[in-house]
Amino acid sequence: MRGARRRIAVRRRIVAFASLGVAALLCGCAGANSGSDVSSGLAPLTGPPMPDRHSVRVENLVVKSDEELSKDDPLIADLARLRKNVTTALELPESSKDVTVYLFADETAYRTFLEYRHPGLPPRRAYFVGTGTALHVYTFLGERTAEDLRHETVHGLLHASLPGVPLWLDEGLAEYFETPTPGAVNGDYPELLATAAAEGWRPNLARLENLDDFAALSRQDYAESWAWVHLLMTGDRTVMLEHLSALGPGGTSPIPLARRLAADRPAASGPLLTAHVSTLLGAGVLHAGG
Repeated sequence: MRGARRRIAVRRRIVAFASLGVAALLCGCAGANSGSDVSSGLAPLTGPPMPDRHSVRVENLVVKSDEELSKDDPLIADLARLRKNVTTALELPESSKDVTVYLFADETAYRTFLEYRHPGLPPRRAYFVGTGTALHVYTFLGERTAEDLRHETVHGLLHASLPGVPLWLDEGLAEYFETPTPGAVNGDYPELLATAAAEGWRPNLARLENLDDFAALSRQDYAESWAWVHLLMTGDRTVMLEHLSALGPGGTSPIPLARRLAADRPAASGPLLTAHVSTLLGAGVLHAGG
C-alpha cells in the first residue's frame, strides 16, 4: 500500500452515529463527520476545538485554519486550481453548497479531535464527510497535505454538484485529480494492473458499477477505477461528460457505462482498458505519488 492513507478502510459508507443522532457519508482517506458542527445547523459539541480562527473562500470552497492563510498561499492556490480543473474538465453544474476544509495545525490536534468526535475510526491522514447539510474535509498540515487535500476535496466538489455519484466513479475521479498534474499516472497503478493482467485478471466495469460497499473495494479496484476514468478522460470525453450530466440535478438515471461502452465499441471495452494501461506503461507517462 502507498502509505498509511491508502483508502480501503472507510470508503463511501453510511454510518449511523447513535450518540449524535446523525447519519454521515464517509469517503476518501476517509471521512469524519461534522454533522454536529455549528455549520450543519445542529448544536455544537464540547471537546477539542476545530480550527476556525481564519477563513479563506474560493468560490464554494472554504478553508478554515488557526494559522492565517492568504489566497496566495501555495496550498490555497493549489486548491483553487483543483476546483477550476475539476469543475471545468467535468463540466459540473454550479452548486450553492460549500465544501469546507478544516486544516488542523498539527497531527496531534487533528487526531485528538477525531478520536473525541468519532472514536474507533481507522487512523488516516484526511477524511471527507458528507451529511445532508454539510460537506467537510478534515486534515492537518504535514508533508502530504496537498495530496491529501486534493483527493478529499474532489469528493466534496463531486458531492456538491452530483447527488448520486457512484462509489467507483467517486473514487476513480478523486484518484485521477489528486495528482499535481491532471492526467498524470497515479503511483504504480499501471504496473499493478499489468501484473494482474499477466496473472489472468481482466477489466470488468460492470462489476465495479455494482459495488456499493467500501469493504468490497481492494487496492486493485481503486487502480481499475482510476484507469477507467483515465481512459474516459483521455481524448474525447463525450461519454464521461454525458454520464456525469445524467447524474446531476434534473438528470435521468444514466445508462450504465459498461453498457454504453459495449454499445459504442462492441466487445472491446475490457481490451480497450488493458491497451490503455499498456500505452501508459510504454509511453513513460509522468508519474505522481510515491
